[in-house]
Amino acid sequence: MSTTLQANSPLDGRDNKQNFQNLLQACRAGDLERVESCLYGALTEGIRELLLSHEFTKAVDETQPYRHFLGQLFEKPLESFCDVVFKLVSNNNFEIFEFAAHRCILCARSKYFAKKFETTWLTSKIITIHRNPLCFREILRYLYTGEIGEIQEEYTMEILALCYEFDLDISEEYLNKSSPKRAQEREKSEIQRLQQDLEHFCKTRVIRDRRYSSEDQVAENSLSAQELAQADLIINVGNRTFPCHRAFLTRRSDYFKAMFTGSFSESIFHHQQDNKNLPVFKLSGCTPEVFSLILEFIYTDKCEIPPSISYDVLVSADMYLLDKLKSIASIALTNLKEPIKDIYTLMRTALDLGVERLESWCSHWFADHINEVLEEPQFLELVEESAASIKQRQETDTIPLIDEIRYWLSKKYCVLEEDVDKKSGRVMEHEGEEILLWEEEYNKILERIDQALEKLKLDA
Repeated sequence: MSTTLQANSPLDGRDNKQNFQNLLQACRAGDLERVESCLYGALTEGIRELLLSHEFTKAVDETQPYRHFLGQLFEKPLESFCDVVFKLVSNNNFEIFEFAAHRCILCARSKYFAKKFETTWLTSKIITIHRNPLCFREILRYLYTGEIGEIQEEYTMEILALCYEFDLDISEEYLNKSSPKRAQEREKSEIQRLQQDLEHFCKTRVIRDRRYSSEDQVAENSLSAQELAQADLIINVGNRTFPCHRAFLTRRSDYFKAMFTGSFSESIFHHQQDNKNLPVFKLSGCTPEVFSLILEFIYTDKCEIPPSISYDVLVSADMYLLDKLKSIASIALTNLKEPIKDIYTLMRTALDLGVERLESWCSHWFADHINEVLEEPQFLELVEESAASIKQRQETDTIPLIDEIRYWLSKKYCVLEEDVDKKSGRVMEHEGEEILLWEEEYNKILERIDQALEKLKLDA
């Protein structure tokens, strides 16, 4: 479901009350808990009925889970390894407000904060600043999510002043949100900018890729004071050291959540440098090159996978419980004309990991090379495994692999469903019409497949 209300939405302009605006903001952020709270606890009957009766678009916003993750870091910092607290005093009543945050996100998004955390605030855990608390919180929201909530007009200039101070590109037009269409365009560009900022941070501070680092040299096995100031754990993979952030790893991967918050976390040792004691984890079963891509995905929700390591990324993504990365890796694998690994290894991996795209690609490849593989013991073994995968299979039940191959063969030979005999699967002869050459070849291939199945004592 799209997280952005369309410009012609019947909800537009229905209610300017704060409760309703909170609902719109929750919808745009993809925060289901807040939506339900607004819907069932804080709206009028009229608005509730309108919402429940409205047919929403089913367009999918692929960034929604990632935006929800960032929104949760902002909304619940104390539950996600925050490492700094800002104390602000209200000008009106001297009330003190505290906002917990994550250094890594502020550094990635603002040159002002990056410089402060590398110098004046290097070791500070609690930072007192004299700014309007409401305006500062909206700036934090923007740094985390690329969005600023509904604000009163009287605060506009104050927020713009903070944007200038913190080196942020936010215009008065964006704050006013006068045009719904412009707001949607800006929202899309802001999430892209947010991803770019975190990508740059990840590649220069976490992965420390020479291609992206501003330093002349990147030390493979040593950590700078600036990097350590932002990281709260270190991961060793092979001969590479990665300074990482539990806020990202534990929120994006249940595997790392269990590792860094469960009993596994007790079996750590520590790295001592610049008076900062950091937990160190050593990972095996993954190369530094593959783990670099995993980190890039965790921090940015995207990555470009070289075909040469796409299989390794697929397997590692499954191990680290990163389903979207599995999909990205499967796309990289299936965009190739020929298999990068042994085709039987690929097929079994697709079946074991539940990667339908790769499974379909392998079946397509088998169909294109059926004359080469039909007598191979490995192929026949795969057919038997496919038949055995159907629980309580009857003697004449279908075999998934054979069904897929027949489907791709019908596409290859342009065979129409209405021309096929339902029982045999072959192209039928119609009165007064001759079977075409390619249809005859199609029938011969199906006959060979049936003969192979007979040898295996299978019927499909």
